[in-house]
Amino acid sequence: MKGYLLQPNRLHMTLHHLGDFTRLREKFIYAAGLAAKAVSMSPFEITCRRIMSFEGAPPAAGRQRRHPLVLVGESDPLLELHRILGAAMRKNGLRAAENFVPHVTLFYGSKPVPLQPTEPIRFAVNEFALVHSKLWLTEYHVIKRWPLQG
Repeated sequence: MKGYLLQPNRLHMTLHHLGDFTRLREKFIYAAGLAAKAVSMSPFEITCRRIMSFEGAPPAAGRQRRHPLVLVGESDPLLELHRILGAAMRKNGLRAAENFVPHVTLFYGSKPVPLQPTEPIRFAVNEFALVHSKLWLTEYHVIKRWPLQG
């Protein structure tokens, strides 16, 4: 497979996508904070058992499409966190797709990989965060973290 792995410091489980911004405006940060306060859950464990490629964004002129290879998040508590947070985001004026798949992007490749099982990967979830991915810079900035406590 041709492509590139993400650096370990960029690995995170994506629950929702606010949009693509070079600078995250204060009104989005404020609304995301209000939405985060609506979450009341205990810490939980995720087990990921499948990988697949997403279609990926349309490429820039003269470039090849990059297909993100992702580890799919499927545990019931994770999907509940996704649902609660999404409803609170919409209530506070933010976009939140109901059919968005929580995932960890591992790799960007030139060819898609079909959905397939993988060895189970488990990890504990005790917080969630608002992360700004600086557009076109492959830089992440954690704006705020919220602990899970139920």
